[in-house]
Amino acid sequence: TNIASATNGSAMSNTDSRTVPLSSSADVSMVKTLITAGPYTVGQSISFTLVVANAGPSTATSVQVTDTPTNLTITNVSGGGCAALPCTIASLASGANVTINVTATINSVGAFDNSATATAAQPDPNPSNNTDNTGNGGTTGASADVSVNKTLVTAGPYTIGQSLTYTLFVANAGPSTATNVQVTVVRSSLTVIGPPSVAEPVLVTR
Repeated sequence: TNIASATNGSAMSNTDSRTVPLSSSADVSMVKTLITAGPYTVGQSISFTLVVANAGPSTATSVQVTDTPTNLTITNVSGGGCAALPCTIASLASGANVTINVTATINSVGAFDNSATATAAQPDPNPSNNTDNTGNGGTTGASADVSVNKTLVTAGPYTIGQSLTYTLFVANAGPSTATNVQVTVVRSSLTVIGPPSVAEPVLVTR
């Protein structure tokens, strides 16, 4: 409220007052942190946090939180009143902060990251800290889950000097293509008398 008075040196004076509304503002910020340490693989579940803070001076209302992932699929969101992204924080007092926990799955080989932003209904005196999109990503390399299964084909009973046939089934459960796969056999009381026969390679994924 502003009050102005005018006098002319006599006993009489004139006073007027006006109430001027002050606009509120809230310096809302976002800090994103990757919790899961590397190395990383395709299909791996990783966790990170989004910390939304309000440096004031006013209470922030209708705070909109968004997250744009790159090479990630968000699978779970909790904390800060959020169960999914984007979400809205109804009110955040000056000096307060909330933490949102996010779980995501790495989609494919290469770099992954995400860009998180928080904005309030009030004017923000420092919009440069509303988005965090650097320094908290990672990179996945190719990986292949190779397995081998050995089966004795020749039926018993067995005698010394008898020729036996085994099959070795080599499979790749992925997620990447396996290259230069080396297969070795450790023999016990056996002598290899002929070269192995290899059927057409088949890539097995699951």
